[in-house]
Amino acid sequence: MDMRIGVLVLVFIITTFGFNQQGFIGFSTAQAQEEYEDNTKSKRKTKKTGAMTEKVAKKLQVAQEVIEAEQLEEGIEILNEILELRRLTDYERAQVNYFFAYVAYLKEDYRGAINYYNKVLQEEEVPEGLLSSARYTIAQLWFQLEEWEKAIRAVDDLLANSESPRPDLYILKGSALYQLKKYTEMIPVIRAAIDLSEQRNPFRIQSLQNNIKSVADENR
Repeated sequence: MDMRIGVLVLVFIITTFGFNQQGFIGFSTAQAQEEYEDNTKSKRKTKKTGAMTEKVAKKLQVAQEVIEAEQLEEGIEILNEILELRRLTDYERAQVNYFFAYVAYLKEDYRGAINYYNKVLQEEEVPEGLLSSARYTIAQLWFQLEEWEKAIRAVDDLLANSESPRPDLYILKGSALYQLKKYTEMIPVIRAAIDLSEQRNPFRIQSLQNNIKSVADENR
C-alpha cells in the first residue's frame, strides 16, 4: 500500500465509520465504554473498584440533570457539595471530576476538561470503563485542539492499557498522523483499523475494501 492509497483508505474509513472527535464526549461515554470493557473482562485480571453511596449517586443524578439542562453553574454547585462530603471513595471522586470535565467541555474550556479527566485517572479504585473513557476523551480533546502529537500519545496510552482496543482508536491516531503528514507511519495504523473492523463487521469492511480498490485503481 503506497502513501497515496493509504490516504484514500483513511478517508474512506473515516467517512464509513463516522469518526467524529466530538461524538463520544458526554455522560453516556463512560457507561458505553464500561459495557464494552465488561464484554472483554474475561481476557484480563479483575480490578478492585470503589463503591458509591446512595447519597452521592442521587446528587450526581441531580447534577447530571441540571447540567444537561444547561444550568451549568447550578451543576457546579452540586458537584462542589459532593466534594465537601467526608470519606468519598476513589470512584465517587472520579465521577465528580468526570462531571467537572464535561462542564468544562461544554464551556469550550478543552484544556480545563483535560485536567479534570487526568484527575479521574489519578484515582485508584475506579472501574476500567471510566478510566478508558477518560483516556479516550483526552485524546479526542487534544485532537480538537489540533495538538496532534499529544493526541497520538494519548491514544498510545489508551492502547497500552487496553487488551481489546476498538477500531476507532486507530482511526483517531491515523487521522492525527495524517494531519502531521506522517503517511508512512499512518499506513500500519490504517491496517490495524481495517483488521479490527473486519473482525467485528466483515460485511461492512468488504464494502469498504471494494470502494478503496475502485478509487485506488482510478488513481494509479
